Amino acid sequence: MAELQDILPFTKKLSLLYIEDDEQLVDTATAALSKIFARVESSDDGYNGLSHFKINKNDIVIMDCDVPNMSGALLARNIKNAQPDQKIIVTCKEMSQEMLLELINVGVDAFMLKPYKMSELLGHIERCSKVAFHKHKQEEMLARANTLKEQHESRIEELLAKDQKSKDELAYERKRLGRLLQKEKALEKEVAAMSEKASTFRMINETTGLASRHALQNELLKSGSKALVYINIDHFDLINSIYGMGQGNKVLKACAARLERFLPSNAKLYHITADEFAVLLLNPSASQESLLAQQILGMYKQAELEVDGHSHAISFSIGLDRGESPALFVQAKTASKEARYSGGNQHVVFNPKSEYIEQQRKNLFWIRVLNDALSNDRLETFYQPIMSNTDTTKERFEVLCRLRDNQNRLVEATHFIAAAAIGGMMSKITRIVIDKAFKFFSTNSYNFSINISRQDLLEEYLEEFLQYKCDRYGIMPSRVSLEVVEEATISHSQSVIDQMGRLRKAGFHVAVDDFGAEYSVFTRMLRLHADYIKIDSSYIRNVSTNAQDRMIVQNIVSFAKHAGIKTVAEHVDSEEVQQMVKKLGIDYSQGYFIGKPLPTIEG
Repeated sequence: MAELQDILPFTKKLSLLYIEDDEQLVDTATAALSKIFARVESSDDGYNGLSHFKINKNDIVIMDCDVPNMSGALLARNIKNAQPDQKIIVTCKEMSQEMLLELINVGVDAFMLKPYKMSELLGHIERCSKVAFHKHKQEEMLARANTLKEQHESRIEELLAKDQKSKDELAYERKRLGRLLQKEKALEKEVAAMSEKASTFRMINETTGLASRHALQNELLKSGSKALVYINIDHFDLINSIYGMGQGNKVLKACAARLERFLPSNAKLYHITADEFAVLLLNPSASQESLLAQQILGMYKQAELEVDGHSHAISFSIGLDRGESPALFVQAKTASKEARYSGGNQHVVFNPKSEYIEQQRKNLFWIRVLNDALSNDRLETFYQPIMSNTDTTKERFEVLCRLRDNQNRLVEATHFIAAAAIGGMMSKITRIVIDKAFKFFSTNSYNFSINISRQDLLEEYLEEFLQYKCDRYGIMPSRVSLEVVEEATISHSQSVIDQMGRLRKAGFHVAVDDFGAEYSVFTRMLRLHADYIKIDSSYIRNVSTNAQDRMIVQNIVSFAKHAGIKTVAEHVDSEEVQQMVKKLGIDYSQGYFIGKPLPTIEG
């Protein structure tokens, strides 16, 4: 991840133009970027932005793909026509494949989906600024040479006009000028060589020496039938983590060498990024790309890769597509992501109607709906009672999140919560739910529980934020239970356990939600010192009729009683289930039989 101090050496002499009609976003971004750029300017429409660029020749342009008075693709093309090597970063709320391909063809350097994180923007800026920085250095060198030349010529003219007696000095200066001109010519040759080297470097991957992504995209623009095999190494980050990046680079070179020896005569291997390769087949025979993918997977399955005395079991997620369109690159890469999503070590042929792509479309849809709802304060909180099985009181409620779309339809969280996690919006949703819930319960004496996500725990903001809300709304921490899904207690488990321990010390209760769903380890629950365990609904739903589920629930209840942890049964939706829950000794019940989620509390 790029840091400001790492980028500053490259940006402190550069200028940036931000073309965006979202005034708040421009103010926020330019305020941050002004700290690292010599000059940051902005424009709110395409026509003015293009005019501004032509006058000021900014080093880097960040532009929205949908600004007033000019389409994003046309604006990018006009900028490139004015300055072919211009660095452009495009942001967009949503982007069709056609728009993406058009922008790629124009030569845009990076894309970001709104809302983006500043760390993501800084990463793109780091890559673009390095190129712009070296371009400035070359221009400065030439400028210094021209300045010296002008100074010496001026000195010669002064000597000629002053006195004929200074002929010796004049001759000396002429000799100096000659040497300077020689140095200038040498410098021009060096700059030309550096430019040629930079162009070559862009076409060659530095690690393996293979043709790069830019070379592949140039090849895809040519006519003729093609097939693309997009190869992504599974779990390559583990090799870097365990053996270090030096060993990881050696593995990449060995992997590339083996792949290259294996290819047919009509194929060429490209190195796209650190752990991604692509094989381009020209005029491929029927199903050649599928056969090649199967052979690659089989070859690496049969023989591990030996590097410096270490054996590495390499597998791939491979995406395939064929045709004559430059979209081959994007489509084959998407298919490789689908292969990775399905477990890796397999190949997938690009299918625009696949479940994976349909799910990505749904995620993009819900991210867009969520952004709209967050911008217009359309997140609502509902409250579902949790009943004590000893005295049937309902003094505690779970706070649930609902979304009201732009057609005033109420949407349950199950529809959008996965997209919220992918879009990095979980902590923002949690903050809104906490604020609305605390405000609601400040008017009564009920206890309540709030769901906490893995992202909330990783951001480590909860302690300060919850205490602030308690102080603001006059709520004792002992009234609040924090429901943490079991999966969140596994990754970064020690930091999570420490954080939850501090929250418990502050007076908040801790509940483990969906207990027993897939990851359960009883010892981890003891380390977490949870106050409540919410038994996963998959075991409660059929507990009155399924002996196996009943046995699992009995074991969980027995463990909880010995550990001094209260238990809550989720999904209690019938009297039969409730009677069995009470018989098993579960402390609390929650479900439609007890009470449905409502925007207020009845009675």
